Amino acid sequence: MLKTLFIAAALSLSLSATALAEKPHPTANEFSRLTVAGMKHGLSKSHPAMAACVGKISDSALSEAYQAVIARIVPAADIATLDAFFGTPLGKRWTDDNILFGQTGGASHGEFSKDELKQITPIVSLPSYIKLQEVGASGDPVIQKAVMKALDPCQ
Repeated sequence: MLKTLFIAAALSLSLSATALAEKPHPTANEFSRLTVAGMKHGLSKSHPAMAACVGKISDSALSEAYQAVIARIVPAADIATLDAFFGTPLGKRWTDDNILFGQTGGASHGEFSKDELKQITPIVSLPSYIKLQEVGASGDPVIQKAVMKALDPCQ
């Protein structure tokens, strides 16, 4: 009886952990949105014929890939911190601002209040945040594969 109860509890915990792992983190969603926006902007400039197709790519097309990368390279405590930030309107505005910054070649940056900057600065200073930016820029193989899959219909 006790053994059966223990097995049931272990299975329940395992299934709960799997369900949590499958739900994309706000951080994964925002990094996907940022990367997809960069793809759309860059490809519409370099390959205008692809613009309509690329424009249909979902902002969350790379969320699962970023989720896998986050699970691999970001400590759990940092995931919680990043998700707490990127799950807020300020976190989404930060992503919007980074998208705008990339699309204008750095010529435009949104305004943030001193209070908002006090919230943003510790996040963008986290080594895990910096690693995730590098992953997006350098092309982690998991992200590259997801990008190619998202672009398949446009080829």
